[in-house]
Amino acid sequence: MFIHIRLILTVILTGLLFPLFLFCQDDSSIKVSGVILTEDQQPVDFASVSILASEDTAVVDFQLSDESGNYEFQSLKAGGYLLRISRLGFPDYTTEAFQLVEGQHLEMSPVMQSTGNDLAVVEVTSRRPMVAFSGGKMVVAADQLPGKEISSGLEILNKVPGVFVNGTSITLNGFGNVNILINGRRRTMTASQAATLLQGIPAENIKTIEVRSGKSVSQDASGTGGEINIITHKSLGQFFNFSLRNRVTIDRFVSNSHNAYLNYNGSRIRFNGGINYTRNYSYGNKQRNERYFDNDENLFGTNQVNINSQSLSQLPSGNFGIEYDLSSKQRIGINGNSYFTVKDGRTTNLSTFDFVDAEDRDVLLGEQLDLNDNLSSFDAYYENDLDSLGSRLTANLGYLTGYSREQIDFDRREPPTLSGSEALNLRTRLPLDGAQTTFRTDLKKYLSPSTVISAGIKISDGSIENFSVFDTISRQPPVRNLELSDSLGYQEQVYAAYASISHEMGYLSFEAGLRAEATRTETYSYKVDARGGQSYENLFPNLAVSYAPSANHQFTLNYSSSITRPNYLELNPYVRYLDAFTFTTGNNELLPEIDHRLTLNTRLYRLLYLNFGLIRGQRYVGQVRELTEDGLTTSITPQNAFNVRAGYVQAIIYYQFGKNEKVQGQLSSLVVPLNYLPLPAFEDQAQFTGSTTKVVLSASTQVKLTDRLTIEGDYRFTRGRLYFQRRNLNQWVANAQLRYRLPGDAFTLAVGATDLFNSNNAAGERFFTGFESDYASDFNTRRVSIALNYRLGKLRKNYRRGPEGDVGRFQ
Repeated sequence: MFIHIRLILTVILTGLLFPLFLFCQDDSSIKVSGVILTEDQQPVDFASVSILASEDTAVVDFQLSDESGNYEFQSLKAGGYLLRISRLGFPDYTTEAFQLVEGQHLEMSPVMQSTGNDLAVVEVTSRRPMVAFSGGKMVVAADQLPGKEISSGLEILNKVPGVFVNGTSITLNGFGNVNILINGRRRTMTASQAATLLQGIPAENIKTIEVRSGKSVSQDASGTGGEINIITHKSLGQFFNFSLRNRVTIDRFVSNSHNAYLNYNGSRIRFNGGINYTRNYSYGNKQRNERYFDNDENLFGTNQVNINSQSLSQLPSGNFGIEYDLSSKQRIGINGNSYFTVKDGRTTNLSTFDFVDAEDRDVLLGEQLDLNDNLSSFDAYYENDLDSLGSRLTANLGYLTGYSREQIDFDRREPPTLSGSEALNLRTRLPLDGAQTTFRTDLKKYLSPSTVISAGIKISDGSIENFSVFDTISRQPPVRNLELSDSLGYQEQVYAAYASISHEMGYLSFEAGLRAEATRTETYSYKVDARGGQSYENLFPNLAVSYAPSANHQFTLNYSSSITRPNYLELNPYVRYLDAFTFTTGNNELLPEIDHRLTLNTRLYRLLYLNFGLIRGQRYVGQVRELTEDGLTTSITPQNAFNVRAGYVQAIIYYQFGKNEKVQGQLSSLVVPLNYLPLPAFEDQAQFTGSTTKVVLSASTQVKLTDRLTIEGDYRFTRGRLYFQRRNLNQWVANAQLRYRLPGDAFTLAVGATDLFNSNNAAGERFFTGFESDYASDFNTRRVSIALNYRLGKLRKNYRRGPEGDVGRFQ
């Protein structure tokens, strides 16, 4: 059935796109060319040259003259035109209207009159704001954030208000499952892979970061956390630059990372890519205090658990992007990204039991982890600029593949009534393989400079094979545990289509759209020879209204909805024992979670930003805990158990003081009240739900002691949020750094102290019957890092390509 559906969609797609491709090809031989000269017959280089329709002065095409003043427009249609030329130091020049006919090649060589202004005395006295709002998104000027000269793309992302990066996990306004885009294109990769890719991109290559709290209809509706779009610098010049970053971190161990990144722009071909290697030691101590109760709620005993963990991870990765101009309006490209992880970890648990009516005892348990995994993705695309206003037709084919080879030797934790000698020592092997193929095509058409319509379709097809093998290694020789071992096959197809329109009317602009998605999933149990799955269709509307009465005040109201599909582990139908009295089982009848989000973004006086949001979540998945009939064994099953009502308020203040903005930084606060409401079928789980408020306070400061020496510091406090059946509480993190740019500006040296203090406290319930605990931990404290960055760059000459990106001469 799926094959027939895809065949029908392919035929429809071909029928839709074929006339568009024919429309995009224009074999007209009409040309306008010439050379722009000064009064003394010197060429005017890098002038902005536009050809306009004489009827309504709409821009038909745009380019820059080369270093010799030459320009040339090709593939024009017959009709009336004007030629307009702009160049700093010269008044704008516009020709009289002229007519073009088929086969004509018109040569025009305008003469520019100098104003006598010397470029050397032109001084820029203003800068673009740090944050602006446009079309339902917050746009942060990443090239103005502190520490960009020494940071990676992932590190600079962590300085964006509302964004929190923890390892390769990214949250936005307190919510995870964030979609990462690069230059408006979502590559075929996972969230952790996107974070790894950003680790290999220098922050200096990033111009802006667009943050959308909701969802745009042009992107996948999956993900509750919203979207983050990384916009890299574009240039119309031929150039290359190379950067090399090296960092050594010293604490109890020595960790290091190295990154090389090359960016090259030629006349027809562009390349960007890099390689990255990180070797990181992680270690820490946890202390957990536990209390146990009997069935009459009398205190049975206490336990103090000391947990020591240590791991070494090595992560080599690489990424590349190649783009080639088929013509001035058409281009093809391919992107690739791959990373590998090799991790070796050790954990020991020392439990000291103190019982009311039994003999006290100590139990030592441990765990050893070996992990090898890989994720690789490739995307090939085609782009066609339909006109000079920015209209574009794109097609993208993506492929993602990966594997994970995980082996863990561990002692199963048992309830306090069992001694450590009764714990079973197991070895688990978790080989996992998967792949996903996606195809999408998008059309963006400007009906006028202020009105644009967009439409597109997407098809994705993915599969995962997961095999879990458990051996009892406390016995010799090891014995295969068939009760725990299992295997799962999972397939998912998603078919999507969207359409939207946006329009600007002076101070007011709006965007409206609708996305439709159909999902087909299937699971197959090799162990019990059973199949299951789900089929569902969803509509996702989007509406954004923006009002900007002045440069100092902006307001944007946005509504959107999103979906979170169950993952293959939640759909896993097998029984898996965590210990002698606790087992988990999957649920292949799970439905997806749906979120509705309303946000209001405001910008006041160029320094204060206030964001408000309301979230309504339906059918959230929770791990439902129930006692079985024996009164001792606990089953844990994922269920669509509750709804969520949440909101958030965010305030951001950017400040700049002193001459040449000697002191600058930001203050940010985020408050997220949450309420978990159990659905009627799960009222008995009400004890694990409730209300809480997450609070995040952050600050960063940069002080320029001299033109080359800078001090930077940042701080973050997080009061955790209540999760279903568990809650995390408080965390504090602080970092400081001294940065010096060596003469010649090629080298930048930074010495930093990270994790001046990094601790967290938590409290919650575990899954043993009659069990409560609280936690305290301290990880990787007082680390000292030394980083040396090298950057080499050279501008060669300009080439003609437009009108996308920055078209000004100085960027």
